[in-house]
Amino acid sequence: MKKFLVLILLFLQAFYLGAATKSFSFLRDGVGADILAIGSAGTASATGVNATYWNPAGVSRMSTYMGQLSSMYVIQKFDRHYTYLGAAFHTEDIGNFGINFSNYGVENIEILDELGMPQGKESDEEYSLGLTYSNIMTYQLRYGITLKGNYQDLVGYKALGYSVDIGVQFQPLLDQELYFGIMLQNIIGALYWDKSGEDMLSIYKAGVSLGLWEDTVKLVFDVVKEENYTAVIYRGGVEFKMFEYFFLRGGVNEKSPVAGLGIKYEGYKLDYAFIYDKYELGDDHVISLEFMW
Repeated sequence: MKKFLVLILLFLQAFYLGAATKSFSFLRDGVGADILAIGSAGTASATGVNATYWNPAGVSRMSTYMGQLSSMYVIQKFDRHYTYLGAAFHTEDIGNFGINFSNYGVENIEILDELGMPQGKESDEEYSLGLTYSNIMTYQLRYGITLKGNYQDLVGYKALGYSVDIGVQFQPLLDQELYFGIMLQNIIGALYWDKSGEDMLSIYKAGVSLGLWEDTVKLVFDVVKEENYTAVIYRGGVEFKMFEYFFLRGGVNEKSPVAGLGIKYEGYKLDYAFIYDKYELGDDHVISLEFMW
């Protein structure tokens, strides 16, 4: 009976996560409403604290800030929740450091037995904690690495695991806002249950970011290849800066439109992203807040 219930939960989990086929598939969704609103093309464009997810090399691009804090909350239907917290710190001598924490869960999943009779409700909770180090090899070439510890509780069945992200960002000309990025997400990693284990889903990304007219307009584009998927994913978007503190954004992620807006004033940044639903789970509304000093 327990095995049957677990199979049902795994099936439902895959449905709720957008037809994903592995645990911790929520880690492919991204963080930060600003980058989500430009199609999740953050491989070359991500800077500072949220680069702990998109490309750890970008953590070294914190501008003049010594520290950054970031949070994100996603409004979702079907008793799903997704939250994120991150922090990044700059040092003069040994590089930049970051930490991030993510939680995804599905509550009130109704469990049925072999005859289709209700057997109560269960939940799935997944957690990921990442530690990032980033530095400058030359001023034009930056690198970073994120080590993640992962934990899952599925109907009382618990699993522990790890995964590693590595990335680089390159700026060919110092007088132009042109960046290239490469990111290997979950390049190694595994999740261990009581009597079995599974590899983490590896994701390979390459991207470009171009700022025009003193970064008044930013164009971004990513190419993504996921392990066990034959199709190549294309992501892209544009950001318009208005009045020095107001931003309008739009883009496409896997053929799904996204849009958003943001406000940045001194050391505060508030962003919103709308993500169109293509899995019949309801549209997502993402709100993120950053504080920089």
